[in-house]
Amino acid sequence: MIKSLSSLPYSDDVSVIRKQIIRSSTSVAANYRAASRARSEKMIHLKSECEELVKVMTKYKFRLSQL
Repeated sequence: MIKSLSSLPYSDDVSVIRKQIIRSSTSVAANYRAASRARSEKMIHLKSECEELVKVMTKYKFRLSQL
């Protein structure tokens, strides 16, 4: 993810979005790890929903950076 973002041209606007995307992608990884370590089905479901929401937000931010 970080390598693909480094190819974007530099500007203040893109820099802000780039940082948000990096934070979001690490959040997805953290939620995936937490879901895989969850002890109940309810926790797995909650972490998976959170992970999916962060993925959607990350894709949206990435599209914004392409404009």
